[in-house]
Amino acid sequence: MLEDTDGDGVSDKRTVFADNMMIPTGVLPGDGGVYVANSTQLIHLTDTDGDGLSDTRRTVLSGFGTEDTHHLLHTLRWRPDGRMAMSQSIYIHSHLETPYGVKHLDGGGAWHFDPHTSQLEVFFKGLVNPWGHAIDAYGQSFATDGAGGEGINYPFPGAVFVTSPGATRWLRGLNPGSPKHCGLEFVSGAAMPDEMQQVLITNDFRGHRVCRFKLERQGSGYRSIQLPDLIRSEHIAFRPIDIKMGPDGAIYIADWYNPIIQHGEVDFRDPRRDTEHGRIWRITAKGHDRLQPPDYQAASEDDLVAMLEDSALWVRQFARQELSSRPWPAVQSALAKLQSPQPTTPASAYLALQPLWLQLSRREIDAELIDRLRQHIDPRVRAAAMRVIGEQHVNLPKATTWLENGIGDTDDQVVLEAVCGLHRIGTMPAVLSVLQAAERADQDQNLKFAIWNALRDTESIWLPVFERNDLANTSPAALEALADAASGASVAKALATQIVNMPAAQQPRAAALIASRGDAASVATLTQWIIGGDQTNADKVSMLDSVLTQCQARKLVPDEVSQWLPKLVGSAQTTPQNSQWIILLAKACQQWRAADTAPTLNQWLNEGIASQQPALVAAAASALAESPTGEGRQIIRQISGNQQLDISLRSAAIAAAQ
Repeated sequence: MLEDTDGDGVSDKRTVFADNMMIPTGVLPGDGGVYVANSTQLIHLTDTDGDGLSDTRRTVLSGFGTEDTHHLLHTLRWRPDGRMAMSQSIYIHSHLETPYGVKHLDGGGAWHFDPHTSQLEVFFKGLVNPWGHAIDAYGQSFATDGAGGEGINYPFPGAVFVTSPGATRWLRGLNPGSPKHCGLEFVSGAAMPDEMQQVLITNDFRGHRVCRFKLERQGSGYRSIQLPDLIRSEHIAFRPIDIKMGPDGAIYIADWYNPIIQHGEVDFRDPRRDTEHGRIWRITAKGHDRLQPPDYQAASEDDLVAMLEDSALWVRQFARQELSSRPWPAVQSALAKLQSPQPTTPASAYLALQPLWLQLSRREIDAELIDRLRQHIDPRVRAAAMRVIGEQHVNLPKATTWLENGIGDTDDQVVLEAVCGLHRIGTMPAVLSVLQAAERADQDQNLKFAIWNALRDTESIWLPVFERNDLANTSPAALEALADAASGASVAKALATQIVNMPAAQQPRAAALIASRGDAASVATLTQWIIGGDQTNADKVSMLDSVLTQCQARKLVPDEVSQWLPKLVGSAQTTPQNSQWIILLAKACQQWRAADTAPTLNQWLNEGIASQQPALVAAAASALAESPTGEGRQIIRQISGNQQLDISLRSAAIAAAQ
């Protein structure tokens, strides 16, 4: 513990609170002591006799990975609802036994942990070194990556970022090209000027600077604008690695103070490595007085509730923690004096969430309060309520209905949280509501990912229903979302049999989905229906062109194509109105090298010559040139050598023979 006993801003007292630990990488005061990330463990240390020294040690969790010491469990943060957020980095594989089963997280990501119930879950996955995590007044998280290059990242429940093992899809950061940030904090409190309020501050430890970012709501997430640096140094040993607001309202920066970044590209015995020094910087604002930290333990319930309106985020957090330990009737009485949970101005909306955060920290659920908050005037409050409904759905009988209502909200972030909540519920009615979200226009990357993730994880629920054709009235957008999320070709196989009975307006999109995701058998079924069907000429052209494009990209040939394609193309009639269709059929013969199509192709070639259609001549000649037998090239040579033909027709044949 470092203390400033004379108030001059410089630490003058140092106390060793606890030792004999294995590479401690995170510290978080709470629950009458301090939580410490201690290699494979999360431990809790307490001082029971008041001498300023730890005298008890309790192992809270065990099983965190230790493959790389600078990737160990780190970045411990309290959430407003009383849970703890914890992060780990890329090379760590954690397997933790809890009363609710073994929990796993391979690679980078963050956990949510309730130390009073031992409930543990993965919050998000990915990022290389998620060494920064800040949480705003509405419970929304933001993260930085000490080895990434996209500045501020926006994690939401179930989000996946780069490097997550086995991930096939991930989210991008908010500041592409902004590299390697370490630590993250919101500026708040009366000791800082107005222009700094709610600005995110983080460290670029490679660039010897402290950066600032401003957030603005955009779609279901945020836009992050990089502002001029808070600090920029030319001193090569300035290595800011963590940043926090202090109880006096100042900004504190931990400086590793080393000219060498501690990676293996520099010899471990390099004499420039500084193993002795380190600095903590304290930054204050001119013209602003330092804050006097409240005595939370001595404060009354009324005083603590009044602190929930403080402009400093940490004052609110410490007040909530103290209130959560007080007798609940007294807390409820004090909360009743707080501003109405349905304020008329969005500026005071965060106050509406304080009773909810306190209830959750005490494991209390008030369905009536949640019902009011989900209908709040401010979308940030509604989004917070949606997340709680999803997380607490087993305790809320109307959870599914409320989340379904959230899908129709006018605000995209509320919809995002509703999708994440329905993902947790994982029933067929929940899936149908997620499909409604898929029909929203102008989805951003967050909402698209959440929909895909929810449908991907619930495939075992909705796929049998889809295969029974019980989703026959699914919209094109929802159909595309299902096909996009399917892990295999099952959806395409079902679509190939269902497309016949679909409305004509949906058939082209369904055909494209089958072509892009179906196996050789499904694409064969689709193509036979397209060629032999009675669709309009425009639809037939559109669908077959899509099939050919996708098959070429996927290097896929429909099953048994030489058995059915010759018969189908042989019955096709050539007219001036459908020449584009015949050209596509010729392209199919060429691309799939179907046997026994040469007679039909020769017929089309002659008809193209007779009707003076160079495009048809080129298509038929090109297909003949690729025919498995040699007769096609002989026919082309005869035509290209016929000097009686128009030069454009001869040129088309000559080009095809090359």
